[in-house]
Amino acid sequence: MKILLVDDEEVFVRLVETMLEGQPDTLLWAPDTEAARRILAEEHIDVALIDIVLGEEDGLTLLPVLKEHHPLTIPVVVSGHASMESAIRALQQGAYDYLPKPISRPELLNLLSRCREKLFLQEERERATRVLLQMQKLEAVGRVTATIAHDFNNVLTAIIGNTELLLESLREHGARQDIEDAQEILAAARRGKDLTRHILAFSSRSMVIEGATLVDQALASREDIWRRLLAPEAELVLSLSAPDVSVGMSPSHIEHIVTNLLLNAKEAVAEAGRGKDRVILSTAVVEGALPEHLTPLLPVGTPYVRIGVEDHGVGMDEETLARAPEPFFTTRKARQASGTGLSVVFHLVKGARGVVDIASTPGEGTRVDVYLPVKHEAS
Repeated sequence: MKILLVDDEEVFVRLVETMLEGQPDTLLWAPDTEAARRILAEEHIDVALIDIVLGEEDGLTLLPVLKEHHPLTIPVVVSGHASMESAIRALQQGAYDYLPKPISRPELLNLLSRCREKLFLQEERERATRVLLQMQKLEAVGRVTATIAHDFNNVLTAIIGNTELLLESLREHGARQDIEDAQEILAAARRGKDLTRHILAFSSRSMVIEGATLVDQALASREDIWRRLLAPEAELVLSLSAPDVSVGMSPSHIEHIVTNLLLNAKEAVAEAGRGKDRVILSTAVVEGALPEHLTPLLPVGTPYVRIGVEDHGVGMDEETLARAPEPFFTTRKARQASGTGLSVVFHLVKGARGVVDIASTPGEGTRVDVYLPVKHEAS
């Protein structure tokens, strides 16, 4: 902690310095209120030890300043002229505690221990408030998204219906290329309708992912699109080793997951600034030999398909890695990203009874592995 001692007696200051030897605290000294205000303006102070009598000044005049401008600083009043009246006055003006001089080392260390606990609780309360605000923001976004998805679903229904009528007409007397183009439009509209259904499910906060998709086939079918997505920052390398294996997800779910991971990899490679690099998209069937840290999360004896996306970009430190699944958390600038990509990935994978595993090293790159249970009946 950073402690500010406001006291005009240098002997007492030296005594406090001696008491704090061996403690992980930093002590700053201000002999008067003016010096204290300067330090408070320049430094983040955790605890302020304030003497009441500072020459001709009243140290208690600092309490309103702390309350208004430095509310996270814990004020403690100390005095060699202790009285019940001064103690009550100090506590009424916002002091956390009141200690009469002389102060023993056990008393001081006990006080600082309580201050550490109070600071920890303050930080936890602030963190909980931030999480609550994020949840409220996500809920608001979910409501807006659901409204848009409903309207867009109606638009897609009209597109699908009219395209089906167009196809019937073209099959009778249309050119082959026109028929193929109409089929592409119909397929894209149906994928869009599927996605709106997923969006509505996601915004409802309760989603069980269902379906059955041949993983390698689904990934290979989107290869050209993903190559264009990564260009020019990165080159896609496919290494698919899960032939004829299905998972309980629709193709659009898998596409959504992989697209988000590839976009993150592209940004990481671009930020690293080492020129065009490879992004590896791989699959494998994993039976039994799961990473040790995942075994508590996955049922033993169940075969899984592992979908991996690996880049050699900027990587993430431990703090960023821990916060990666949080909704709205992003390391990019506000105009570049909403920070919802990985949270959506985690949500989708959890709905399919799978897990997401992220390994990253700053300056070296990131690997994200998605483990999905094998579904034995393919469709």
